[in-house]
Amino acid sequence: MTNDRFAEITRKNMDLIKKANFIIRSSIEQRTEVSGLLLKILSECETEEDQIVVFAQILAKQEQQIITQVFNSLQ
Repeated sequence: MTNDRFAEITRKNMDLIKKANFIIRSSIEQRTEVSGLLLKILSECETEEDQIVVFAQILAKQEQQIITQVFNSLQ
């Protein structure tokens, strides 16, 4: 997938990505509950390609949070 195509699909699914980011930032402690909500978001995607891009964005947000937590713990 080209970068342009990835960006296009990201723009198309921005509302779903924002919902996913909200869930990730929430204070929900149960991993199964968070997972279920994220799975529901993925099921709202129109195509498998959309799901892949939304999932990649979810993973990127998770990675960003982990890096931030590690950085903050080192200070």
